Amino acid sequence: MTETGSESRMRRGTNSPTDAAVRDAAAQRTQSMYQSPDDEWAKSLGTLSAQTGCTLVGVTRMMYPHDGLGDEYYAKVVEGLDAQAGDDSDLAQLLEDGVGDLQSDGWSDKDEDARLDALVEIESTPFFQTVRNEVVTGLYGNPDVWEYFGYEGPSIAKGGYKDRGFNDIDWL
Repeated sequence: MTETGSESRMRRGTNSPTDAAVRDAAAQRTQSMYQSPDDEWAKSLGTLSAQTGCTLVGVTRMMYPHDGLGDEYYAKVVEGLDAQAGDDSDLAQLLEDGVGDLQSDGWSDKDEDARLDALVEIESTPFFQTVRNEVVTGLYGNPDVWEYFGYEGPSIAKGGYKDRGFNDIDWL
């Protein structure tokens, strides 16, 4: 069963006053240097336009929100997309067109709930799926964020999981 936008917000737990405060803090944080096309980061993209890069930072954060992670980690995901787009003109066009569609629908002027609804509407599109796949590998595969998630990294160099946590279940 596909969730609607409101069901998705319910699942994300956005109904308490605490959640509202977290959302407000996240909204302020997303107005970071990675959200301004005039910033050096945005101008440093090699293939994607500065506006597309900045919008993609917001899209990636909206797809996989982690309040404890700064925008720089989401920007790394966009940098990965930019590098791939440099080698693949079809990908570059897909990303520019996808962001263009979001922007033509007023993405920049929407509040968080409306942006989430906009993403839910396009979740089956190649644009959304391409960006989502890159977030999964680019964000969660980034060693700089592993500590935040409690992941120690690959265990093979440390003797494997058998002797490093596999049998650490004390609740069974």
